[in-house]
Formats: sequence, C-alpha cells, structure tokens
Amino acid sequence: MTHSTLRFHALLCGACAILLTACQDGTGLGTRRAPGVHIVRGSQADTAMAATELIVEVRGADREVLPGAVVEFRSLGPTDSAFVYLNPPGAITRRVVTDTTDARGMASTPVRLAYIAGTARLLVTVQSAGFQDTVAYLIRPGATAAIAISPADTAMYVDGSYPLTATATDQWGNARTDAVTFGTATPYIIAVSNDRVSGKLLGRGIVTARTGNVVDSAYVSVVPRGTLVLRGGGIWIMNLDGSGRRAIPRTGSPSNWGVPRQPLDWSPFGAELAFFGDGGTQQLWAGTPDGAVRPLAPPAPAGIIQRAPRFSRDGQWVYYNQGDPARYTTSLWRVRANGTGAERLTPDTPAFYRNDVDASGSPDSRKIVYGTDRERGWGISPPRRLVVMDLATRAVQDLRVLGNEPRWSPVADRIAYERNYRLWLINADGTGGRALTPELPLYESNLSWSPDGQWIAAERHGPFIDLIHVESGMILPLSFTAFHTDPAWRPGS
Repeated sequence: MTHSTLRFHALLCGACAILLTACQDGTGLGTRRAPGVHIVRGSQADTAMAATELIVEVRGADREVLPGAVVEFRSLGPTDSAFVYLNPPGAITRRVVTDTTDARGMASTPVRLAYIAGTARLLVTVQSAGFQDTVAYLIRPGATAAIAISPADTAMYVDGSYPLTATATDQWGNARTDAVTFGTATPYIIAVSNDRVSGKLLGRGIVTARTGNVVDSAYVSVVPRGTLVLRGGGIWIMNLDGSGRRAIPRTGSPSNWGVPRQPLDWSPFGAELAFFGDGGTQQLWAGTPDGAVRPLAPPAPAGIIQRAPRFSRDGQWVYYNQGDPARYTTSLWRVRANGTGAERLTPDTPAFYRNDVDASGSPDSRKIVYGTDRERGWGISPPRRLVVMDLATRAVQDLRVLGNEPRWSPVADRIAYERNYRLWLINADGTGGRALTPELPLYESNLSWSPDGQWIAAERHGPFIDLIHVESGMILPLSFTAFHTDPAWRPGS
C-alpha cells in the first residue's frame, strides 16, 4: 500500500470518528445542541478523594451558545452519604460555587470526590435561562488500608466459641470486596478455624485478619467463669463473658439502688445486695436480684448519713459508715444482717475531720480492715491509713500504708486497696506490700474479689471493668462493660 493510500484511510477513519461522536451526542452532523446544560468534560467515576473538573456548555432557547450566564454548581446530599467538594485539593472546601459562561457558553468548576463511596449528585442551575440538571458521580472505594473485624474485642470462656466476620476497607472506612483470611497471634490462648474462635487458656487472645499485604487484629479476653453486678444506666447482672445480661428491677425511692461510686456488696451466698438508698433517704437497704428491697439498718438520726455497707464473710453482720457531714466526721458501725442490734465499732468525737471508713471483713469474720485519719485529722481527702481491728478486743494494728477502700480477700489474709489510681496488695499483718497494677492504666477504688480469691474485678478509667489476676497481674479487659461502674462479683459464681 502506498503512502497516499495510508493517508486516505487515516482521514476516512477520522471522519467516521467525528460522525460517531456527533451521533452519540444526539445532535447529528450540522445540527446544534438542544437548549439546556450539556456536559463537555468531567470524569464521573473514580476513587474516593480523586480530583477532576466539570465543564458544561449552556445553550439558549435558540440553540445558540449562551455567554455571560451565571451558572450555579451545588453539591447535593448530607455529609454522612456520598457527596462531592467543589474545590481543588488543598483549598477551602466548598459545597456551592458559581461561574459565568464564556464566549463559547462554557462554565466550569473543580470537583473533588469526597471520602464516602456511593453515588453523589451535583445540581447545575442557570437561573436566568430557567435551566437545571444534575450530574451523577460514582465514588468507588480507595485502596485497601484496613480490615474491620467483628467483634473487635469481646470475652469468652475456655471451650467457648464465637463466629468472626471481617470486611476490607479503604482508609476512610469504605467497604471493599477483598477476601479475608483469619489466624491468631496467640495460638496457646485461642484457636481460629476458618471464621470461628475457640478459647483454650485464660488470657488475652489476638485474632489476625489478612488480605493481601494488609493485616489487622481483634482481641478476646478468655475469662474465668463468674457473674458480676454493675451500675450503668441501671443495675445489671451479667456473666463475665457478657452473656445473661439482665436488669434488676427498680421501683420506688429506696430501690434506686444508690448512685455511682457507692458500691454494691453481695451477701456471702449471693442472695442479696447491700446498698445505701438515694432519693432523699439516707438509709441502708438490702435488695434481691429480683428487685425486692428491705431496710438493712435502723434509720440514722436527722442530719446523719449512712454509707458503704458490707457483709461479714459469715453473713451475720453488715459493717457501714455513719457520719455527720456538718463536722466531716465518720464512725464505723455494724448491724446484724436482719437489721437489728446496731452498734458503734469506733468512737465518735466532737472534733472536725475525724473519719473511720470503709470496713471490710476477714475470711473468718473476726477482724476488719478500714481507713482512718482519726489521729491526724486529714479531713475528707483520701488516702487514709489502713488499719486492722480485732473485733473481740477492739485492738487496732496499723498496716503502715495509705490507701482507699480496702477489700479483704474472701479466702486469704491479704488485702487489696487503691492509692494514686493504682491497685495494691498487702498481707493482713502489714508485710508483703506490692503494686498489683502498673502506673497506667488508671483505676478507681471500686474493686471486688472473686470468690476463690484469684481475681479482682476493678473499674478502669473510661469507665470499663477489667479482671486482674492477683498472682501474675495479668489484665483482661471486658469490652462490653463500657460506661459501667462499681463491680461486685457474686459469691458462688
């Protein structure tokens, strides 16, 4: 084929292309576009945050281009669905801009696809000509950046199991269709088979998920068996794996079951909970998990308050604080579990800022540990000195430590307490003191021993509830306890 022949074929192909373009535009050769707004250029499908430009041509009723017309571009849709920005990258974000058509009847705007995948719409209005039209943009997810695993953090028992689901996402959380495979970084604690997790050993398990080069993790606390009662928009009983959650009914003023930071305390066999009533009644109460309540102690004299009731280990007595807020003084009392025989355990004083508070009984019910600032008059600001009283002789032994709300182990002569947002342990004779938790995370003084004395349930700042192994210091977060406080571990569970 000669050079001139090749050139003829090229010109013929070009002419065909022009003819095809004209037919697709709907105008045909030699005709003008219909009146209205026409898209001249603008990519209408790309990944999230991609930048493009929209150019439109405006023709009037006579089908001629319309110069000097104001064109408004308006991004439609709320920011929680697919939408577009009308600005180039790095500029101030806008949702509405205007432009004036040039001599060719054309106006333009930069368009930046936003971060939410889906179909976004842009409204184009030429008010002077009565024209309005919409332009649709398909926003696709970006490159894989993370994996959303569900559940992201949970709890389970040894030999328990639960299913996993996972979705690959871009950096803005848009779902992709990539296949995800599961594994574990802690095979001695949990087993992962296909999309199911099984518990093998008490501890903190890590689930891994992978797609391509992207790896993400989820967590699971394999916990001992037990039952907690917690505050959190009500009073709740639940198992340590999060199952069996139910509310304790509350009816009437006394059964408001107190307020946060006023812990609940189980009777030794888990039949009742001791609490101080709010709603204007400064009195101690006992309530059952079914919501029935009864007075636990005689009403205090006018102006006197009762707080912090705790059962003795043998279930015969309830120890509590009784104080005069006007003098910032508090004494320890006890009352029989049937509500009779109230008696003072530590003396009252006319002086200000003298407090004995927060008694907790020994396993044999012969002693109590409590906090005091009686000798030094430190006032209402904890921590206080921790001391142990022999109930038979009323002799007091100073443990030589400062702390808040001590709790005696139900099975051993050691005591847990809080100081400076850390939990500490000490033997009942004052020896062997050590930190149970590190400086971070921070813990409140609300803590409760497991019935076997091996674990402590404690309130971590957040608030959340953590389980802490007493011997090793291992911490098992209970993610389902977000915004719950005041744990009380039910005896026998």
